[in-house]
Amino acid sequence: PPGHAQLTHPGQQAAASTGPPAHSQSRGRGRGAQKQEPTPQQVAAPLVVAQMTPAEGQMSGRGVHRGGGRERPHAGGDVPTKEMERLGVHDAPYQRRSPYERYVDVAYKDTGKDPHGAYGNKIELIANYFKVTLPSEFKIWQYHVDFKPEIENIRLKYSLIANLELVIGAVKCFDGGILYLCKLLPNEVTECHATRNYDNAIIKVEIKRITEVFSSTPQYIQIVNLLFKKVLIALDMKLIRDHYFNPALSIKIKNHKLEVMPGFSTSILKYEAGNLLGVDIIHKILRIDTFLDCLYNLYHTMEQGDIRAFHACAMKNFVGTIVLTRYNNKTYRVDDIDWDGRPTGTFEKGGEQVTYIDYFKKRWNIDVRDTNQPLLVTRPTERDKRRGDKQSLYLLPELCTITGLSEEARADFNVMRDLAVHTRIGPEKRLVTLEDFLKQVEGSDRVKEILGPWKTKFDSQALRIPARHFPPENLIMKGANGEPTKVSYDAKEADWSRNMRNSRLLNAVHMNKWLLVYPQKLSGSVNELADCLNRVGKGMGMRIMEPSRVELNNDRNDSYLQGIRQSMDNTIQMVVVVAPNNKKDRYDAVKKYVALTTQFLAKLSWPEL
Repeated sequence: PPGHAQLTHPGQQAAASTGPPAHSQSRGRGRGAQKQEPTPQQVAAPLVVAQMTPAEGQMSGRGVHRGGGRERPHAGGDVPTKEMERLGVHDAPYQRRSPYERYVDVAYKDTGKDPHGAYGNKIELIANYFKVTLPSEFKIWQYHVDFKPEIENIRLKYSLIANLELVIGAVKCFDGGILYLCKLLPNEVTECHATRNYDNAIIKVEIKRITEVFSSTPQYIQIVNLLFKKVLIALDMKLIRDHYFNPALSIKIKNHKLEVMPGFSTSILKYEAGNLLGVDIIHKILRIDTFLDCLYNLYHTMEQGDIRAFHACAMKNFVGTIVLTRYNNKTYRVDDIDWDGRPTGTFEKGGEQVTYIDYFKKRWNIDVRDTNQPLLVTRPTERDKRRGDKQSLYLLPELCTITGLSEEARADFNVMRDLAVHTRIGPEKRLVTLEDFLKQVEGSDRVKEILGPWKTKFDSQALRIPARHFPPENLIMKGANGEPTKVSYDAKEADWSRNMRNSRLLNAVHMNKWLLVYPQKLSGSVNELADCLNRVGKGMGMRIMEPSRVELNNDRNDSYLQGIRQSMDNTIQMVVVVAPNNKKDRYDAVKKYVALTTQFLAKLSWPEL
């Protein structure tokens, strides 16, 4: 294009300036263009720039009209030869990376150096990882599956593949597009047909052989992750959102109407020690009572007969919560409440109108007891819309359970203390739980039926890692005589703040002007915070002056942003925002505004800190 600079060698400069103009190429020219290798003389020669004027090649492109392709004049008027001398041309031919290689870090450390240190005491660490083994001589075959006509529904794809058991066998691993088998099909491309269940249409399935898979190849990681999901299902664990939980081991905390359901977060990846299964213990917090019970409890706490106030309070408290429907263990977000809807209403199912009461009786064998309850509305997400689901879902509050903790529950010390007994597990008990879980996997007959044909085994003993324990580092502070002094601390507690309080900072930055933003109802806690900072700062040789206070009438996000905007100036060193709770939307709004519109440091805190 005109105005573009072209890199040439001295022997090519004349040809570049006097020859015919190059043909205009499209934006995809780099994908299929053939590359000419330079001669050794050209490689050794320095690079110069030949500028093409518009008269030498009357070409235009999309970038020219935007100004991106025109020649930019240099400040000195000369070509930046020093910068161009640092450029080089490599004579090595271009090689395209394999499809999986770009997602795998082949060498993530210098293998020529000894990674083992000599400082500190030798110890042995135990990690929550377990080895995954596959015999080196065992082969797994990867195939690509095409459906004609094309199928979008993933469940329908699984159903069609399941109908091909006579062709591909019963042992398979399928993710919707890639098929893994333990046996080699006779033909490189296998064509077969399957019947679609709802209209008996014949679907052509084309299975094309791709490659062999071993334990060292990246595809094996995908296979073993898919297999372990089948293992969790075989152990009667239920998928809730992204993780598997065991409802049979749920613990009920009746005085708080809460239920703790234990589960496991699992991931299999390739590490230095080989293919490892990472397992961690997680918990799902559920309410024992239903969503409908929560609505009735809220109604009884308000003035009788004030329906509008009850509806407004219910929308404020419950819209945005995540609920679990126990009949299918799926979670939904409550986007609205249809106060006029009832379980006696109808919806279309299979081309006919069905009431919610009849549907749950026939499909799930559940009797709906309250026929006067409203309906919960779940609007389709962007993912649902792309899949073709554009209609809202309606749920019955009687069959929904609220997940997670409310702001009031998080602020209740007794609730958090009773939950911590079951959720905060020490290292010893955590290790015993994880190893017992892997022993259960190893000893289950149903799991053996899944893993046996794939020759895959999971070690039941957690991974041991040799390590070194370093002594605590000394902190350099300023002593009473003004000279630098060393401050140590207890490494087991890993807390040095207590030891630093009586020592001064080497170079203290005084806080002469800072902003304190808070709602009026938290004025008492804010006064304690300011006094505490003043006392601690004096002991460390840091002068913290009285802040500029911004007292808000409410705790809405807009009020915080307006208070910061009106009180901000170039002399402010720090902004401290005190909020009644740790709502994420408020935190994000304040941090985003301060980070994008100012150059100051912002700290958000709430009274319990």
